[in-house]
Amino acid sequence: AESAIRNAVAEAQSQEASWLELLALLDLCERDGATADDRRALAALLSRLPEAADTEAATRAQGLLRK
Repeated sequence: AESAIRNAVAEAQSQEASWLELLALLDLCERDGATADDRRALAALLSRLPEAADTEAATRAQGLLRK
């Protein structure tokens, strides 16, 4: 599953699909195997998407990053 999620992140990045990248990174960071680099990528992406601030995905991401 982790490999599939990482592939989804890479595909979203290649397509410049920030919302899909956010969802995939969120899924990745919610897994036990998430790395510090994964969390940094999520934080960086979230900071570039102010329009997503009021979404459920952004709220979940912010909660993960506060841990």
